[in-house]
Amino acid sequence: MNSEQIIETLLLWNFWERKIDTGILRKQYLGKLEKYVLTDEIVALTGVRRAGKSTILLQLLARLL
Repeated sequence: MNSEQIIETLLLWNFWERKIDTGILRKQYLGKLEKYVLTDEIVALTGVRRAGKSTILLQLLARLL
């Protein structure tokens, strides 16, 4: 595999260049999380499986970009 093929393959996984599906927008949670973005505080987002932890972080990422 040459370097061009490697780059081509990696571009398929690069989410910076494509629209991210962020599901249903949860404004109340986003507002709470945004308060921590510019602080030095470490925040752990916890919850049961399939509760939407990754989705809310993707929404925060999409809003910040």
